[in-house]
Amino acid sequence: MTTPPEKIVREIRINPIVPSESVLVATARSMRPKKAEEPAPRDTRSHVATCPFCTGNDHMTPPV
Repeated sequence: MTTPPEKIVREIRINPIVPSESVLVATARSMRPKKAEEPAPRDTRSHVATCPFCTGNDHMTPPV
């Protein structure tokens, strides 16, 4: 499925902090068919002794 040229909307956005930097936004890109992505492999370990985020290792995280 192709989009007719008159339906394609292009938008140029200029970075307000660095005015010499601009980006071309292709809004028609969202109409492309999407390919399902495979989920990223996960670490299945339930507990790591040196991980401050694992359950039971709360004492390893710094105070906020």
